[in-house]
Amino acid sequence: MKEHIVPSGAKALVVDDNSQLLKSLDLKLTRDGFAVSTAESGDEAVSLLRGGLVPDILLTDAVMPGHVQGWDLARYSKEKYPSVPVIMMSGYARPFVSEEDNCSEIDCFLAKPLGLAAVSEELRLWLVKSNSAVELKVG
Repeated sequence: MKEHIVPSGAKALVVDDNSQLLKSLDLKLTRDGFAVSTAESGDEAVSLLRGGLVPDILLTDAVMPGHVQGWDLARYSKEKYPSVPVIMMSGYARPFVSEEDNCSEIDCFLAKPLGLAAVSEELRLWLVKSNSAVELKVG
């Protein structure tokens, strides 16, 4: 039997304007031990961060409605919480608008469509890589 490292209440902020995908990710990550907060836009996610949410990991879509896009959110998150890994996902092959938006703040890029188990595993791996203070249990 393969052992998995499972987050014990690791706080994941998940941001996507596709409400069906957002709900699916919320359910999967919650089942896998994450404490999930969701936002349907970058604007909403920034409001959560400004309101005191301190995630252990951020998973965000690249292109969303509103003023704050995924790369803007990644930049804001890294300025506020430099050690928090930022995982960006997109259905676009190149989600960046210009060369200035190469977004070195992104730790990992995932191409849509996504397998939910693969996303959960990627988040676990980045929590381990970031040496997060989150308690990780072998299960």
